[in-house]
Parts: sequence; C-alpha cells; structure tokens
Amino acid sequence: MVVCLLAVLCIPAFAQEESEKPKYNDMNSRRRALFELLELKPGSIVMLGDNMVDGCEWNEIFDNPNVVNRGIHGDRVAWMSDRIECITKYKPAKIFLMIGVQDLLHKTKSKDCVLMIAKLVQTMHAQSPYTKIYIQSMLPMNLNVPAQEARKESTINLRIENCNKWLKNWCAGQDYTFIDVAAAMSDSEGMLDARYTSDGLNLNGVGYMVWKSVLEPFIAE
Repeated sequence: MVVCLLAVLCIPAFAQEESEKPKYNDMNSRRRALFELLELKPGSIVMLGDNMVDGCEWNEIFDNPNVVNRGIHGDRVAWMSDRIECITKYKPAKIFLMIGVQDLLHKTKSKDCVLMIAKLVQTMHAQSPYTKIYIQSMLPMNLNVPAQEARKESTINLRIENCNKWLKNWCAGQDYTFIDVAAAMSDSEGMLDARYTSDGLNLNGVGYMVWKSVLEPFIAE
C-alpha cells in the first residue's frame, strides 16, 4: 500500500485538482483575512497548521521574533492550499507544517489526505524554492479522556499513524525534512499523552514545551 501510494505521490504536478474553491468557516475566514494583510520580514520562520499551531505563542517560547504563527484553528489541507500564496510570496527562510488531522476527522480518506499534503508541499516549494520546508507528523488523539468518549472506538489514531508513515517515506525521497513530533508526545498505547492535553486533541502548556524541545534543533540550524 505504501509503495503504491508513493508511486502516486511522485507524479509531477499531480493529476488531482480541486473542482471548486473550498468553503471556509467564519473563524478561518477571519484569520486568513488578517494574514493576507500581514507582511513577513526577511528571514521569517513560519509555523503553519491548524489548531495545534494556532494555539501557541511561538515567537515567545522560542524567544525569536522571526518565528511567526500562521496557524488557523480547524484548518484543513484544501483551505490552507488556498491561502498559501500570502506566505510563499515573501520567501520565508523556513516553514514548519503540521496539517491533516481535521481532514481525517471530517472523513477524508487517509490516502487522499496524504496526497493533498504532498501537493500542498510541492506547491510551496514551487512558489518559494529556497524556503526550507519541514513536515511534522500529525499528533495522535487521546481517546481515553471524557471529552473524546464518542470517539472511543474510532480508528482515527490508526489513520493518523498510517498518514505519518506515508509522509515520512515520501519525505525520504524528497528534499523535505520529516520531524516525528508524535513520537515525543505519545504514551505507551500510541495515544497523545494525557499529560499534554485536557480534551484529547488540543495541547496544554506542557505539551507545547515538549513540542518546542523537539523543534529547537531545526529552528536553530
């Protein structure tokens, strides 16, 4: 399955195209409207993603004014693809990407999710070829907390794990760095460690500090 998927991922320019423009929710529309007005300074390091990225004060935890947050709560790959040009046009030094969980939660097939992410990354590279792109693993959920009771029997973590494996293998054959954040934040069951979340999905402060420790060498290089 992995080999077949990687063969598809290696097709130049991708045959898959969006048939219509995505329809964003209100929060997404408000955040993207702001980001379209904000300029990036030379040497910017962009944190790009959904809830996980949006929920952190990245420039403060890294004590680095060049690190900017371009996360949007609830973002999906297609929505992000439609706003990426307002980032790549400034040719940032680095982009750290984490995206896909919201797509999986909204019933996107794992293979389709990975294909969309790969297409997004290739688009970023085409628009800003000297930007260093880091692809971070999706984080699993903790399905044992009360807030996730309805998903107790869900296969979401298996799907996240499969996507991470496919993305890691794809990155190995490309000029992109894969960062396995999930390995540092998972418990013995492969779930998001309960120490790092209260609702099973979003991170708490301790979780963000663990994430910081994983990214520090890549921020500094």
